Amino acid sequence: MGQVKFYKSGNVWLYNEGIDSSVDKTVPQGNYRRSPIDTTISISSKNSNFTLFHGEYVEVTEIQKSATPDDNYADIAEFNLATDPFFAGLSTSLQDSDGKDIDIQNPLPMDGDSVYCKDLLISVSDVGTFPDADLCNLFNDYETEISDTGSNNPSTFTLRFIRPVTSNKIGIGSKTGNFSNVKIQLKDLAGTVRTVIDDSTNDTKYTSNIYSFTINTFIEAVVEFHTIDDIKISGLFIPKSQPRNISSIDGHISKTNSTTTALPGDTGGSDHRFTGTTTDTLNYGMVVLSLKTNVASAIDGLSVQFSPDGINWDHIDEFTIPASTGKTFSFQTAARFLRVVYTNGVVAQSYLRLQTILKPVYVKPSSHRIADSISGQDDAELAKAVITGLDPNGVFKNVKVNLEQALSTTNFLFEVARGSIPGKMFSIPGRKDSLSSTVLDDLTQIPGTTVAPEPGGIQLEIISTSVNDTLGGTGAQTIDIHYLDTNNNEQEETISMNGQTAALTTATDLDFIQWIHTKTVGGNVNGVALGNISLQGVGGGTVYEYLAAGGNQSLSGRFKVPNAKTGYVVGWQGSGITKKIDLRLRATVERFDRSLIPGIFLFQDLLLLNDTSSGWIPFEVPLKMPATAIVKMSAISSAAGGDGGGQFDILLIDN
Repeated sequence: MGQVKFYKSGNVWLYNEGIDSSVDKTVPQGNYRRSPIDTTISISSKNSNFTLFHGEYVEVTEIQKSATPDDNYADIAEFNLATDPFFAGLSTSLQDSDGKDIDIQNPLPMDGDSVYCKDLLISVSDVGTFPDADLCNLFNDYETEISDTGSNNPSTFTLRFIRPVTSNKIGIGSKTGNFSNVKIQLKDLAGTVRTVIDDSTNDTKYTSNIYSFTINTFIEAVVEFHTIDDIKISGLFIPKSQPRNISSIDGHISKTNSTTTALPGDTGGSDHRFTGTTTDTLNYGMVVLSLKTNVASAIDGLSVQFSPDGINWDHIDEFTIPASTGKTFSFQTAARFLRVVYTNGVVAQSYLRLQTILKPVYVKPSSHRIADSISGQDDAELAKAVITGLDPNGVFKNVKVNLEQALSTTNFLFEVARGSIPGKMFSIPGRKDSLSSTVLDDLTQIPGTTVAPEPGGIQLEIISTSVNDTLGGTGAQTIDIHYLDTNNNEQEETISMNGQTAALTTATDLDFIQWIHTKTVGGNVNGVALGNISLQGVGGGTVYEYLAAGGNQSLSGRFKVPNAKTGYVVGWQGSGITKKIDLRLRATVERFDRSLIPGIFLFQDLLLLNDTSSGWIPFEVPLKMPATAIVKMSAISSAAGGDGGGQFDILLIDN
């Protein structure tokens, strides 16, 4: 058996001649002859095997036997692989390293990142109004155009794919012509329209344009051109959805929720309202909306709405838009479907610029300069944080709040006093001359009284010992009465004085007197009452409050906490005059658990004072007093005739 190799060099084959087939021999160098050959070859024996190893040579193994060894040879003759019966039934295949055939398409498939002709199901696709069109040229040959005269308005063709395609845009290009007024419908296998890209009213002539939409999966695309103009298309680009880095993900302008059409003023109809079209936001995480118009919107005129089904709009954010002020808003996609509704005010717009952009990832909601005023219509995020500050020792510490959730950054009582924290502070003074040395006296100026009485819900009268304490007189002209009614609510009444003739209160339910003071005075230098003023029962009964001549406020040293409030005694002080005194702060609450004990006054604190001495006691932890609790000061003297005075400060906070 012998072996002959045919070598190709340029346009000729080199081959060996006359090798003895009975003995394997190496072809000696230079033992060749040249012979021109066409592009077809044949071999003399149909029992020979033909193998193409590569593009450089053809190998023939001779198996024909002959009595004369020299007759065993290979020769060259013309043949045609397509017609020669010697090669009938033979096929070409690729094999793996184990010798198994690999089933492939020819040409080799390459899925790539966009649609190719191989992805089309040509038998179902339809050239529509484009006569003699080859739809494959739209993907494989961008040099060849398909065209329609436009007389069919709309011009249309349909692409059907072998397998579903997932994409978010379709690009159209024209080499020598143009196109406009495009509408694209994307359908599923059942023919249901999944997405519509409607630019059919846009007369702009494009040579290329990208039509974006919310990413979707479809198996058919119907492309329409709603115009009577000639249409020429040379290429289509439909990218397939691929995993991408966040930085490469595109946003999408929701054209059906954007508008630049100015709206008329409100005339009672609905023409002053723009209502966007339901848009699927399933593959988007944020909605960013920008808006500007020259006139103010209606109240809550901007309405951004989300729905789980496109029917029930369950999540609605509403804003009032000022005139000539550009506003930007951002929203998380609260449900699958979105629409934007804008309602104009009574004045017609000269312009409206409303644009809605869908973003696949989170974006910063809004930006404000430090100097900008913040409006209630501004975009905002809810955030919870801890505030930390540097103390005098250089240590960072968390800032605290008090029990009322007020930030403890400054002196709390000072902030209450200046009004930055809701609450009221009262200083309640009291004084008693000629204290008893045997029983506790309330610090009140009411004559002959050991315990200051309470009216209990009656009408009272007010009277002075001086005829000058009268309306138009030189003393106290009007008196303000601060009291609690029978429902324990705070009340106030101003009474015109009538000198030594009693003047009745209008109210008939004075239950507890907090204090009285002059409201207006005549021409005396100190602006004080010229006589002793008594608030007493009608007809000259019990005195319930007393303002001594030469003063302008009663000194009864007592206070009752009104309804719906809590009192906090923050400190108190006392002074002794001529004698040693035992000064006590008392209240109708239990000392330890602060529970209310009506009618029983328990000690809260004690001051032992020498004559002509005084003292102030602040409470680091204020004494809590519930509603209806009564706080007062009482004293006893070391010897009869000692005088005493005091004051406590109480803070009222709404419950």
